[in-house]
Amino acid sequence: MKRTALLATLLLAAGGPGPSSAAPSAPAPAPAATTAPGATPAPAAAPGVTPAEEAAAKKAAEEAARGWLALVDAGKYAESWQQAAAIFRGKVTEAQWVEAVRSVAAQVGKVQGRELARAAYADALPDAPGTYVILQYRTRFEKLPDALETVSFQRDGATWKAAGYFVRPAGGSSSPPPAP
Repeated sequence: MKRTALLATLLLAAGGPGPSSAAPSAPAPAPAATTAPGATPAPAAAPGVTPAEEAAAKKAAEEAARGWLALVDAGKYAESWQQAAAIFRGKVTEAQWVEAVRSVAAQVGKVQGRELARAAYADALPDAPGTYVILQYRTRFEKLPDALETVSFQRDGATWKAAGYFVRPAGGSSSPPPAP
């Protein structure tokens, strides 16, 4: 499978590049550790946050991510943009988001499976105040059987909303991940 830049759109929560820097038809450089949510070691628990509070935040963000990713998987891109965090909507227009995700979906095909690989809690990310949970999934797409999807969710009152999304080939290989 030809390696293509998948979606370096919306690395918003960590101050990464916006949609204008994503070029779905050309190879993309690997994101720097400081700009790819979930690519750095898990941050330590935030001061004043108990392990139980952190675990509850991760669980709530995971539930919100399942619903939001279901919209993306179903091709409801405009609705996924409308349900995203203000930081997400402020960095990319609905039309830009729809175009970028539609382009990537054409390259990778439909989701065949998705498994949560890790979740990290952060009280703030560079240039993005707020409380976040960074979720990283091992995802199998029709045309990309081994991908890493990273989704950043930001606390918005009592709810969690998508603040960033990134997908790339996992481990630089287009072969399926080993069986557990």
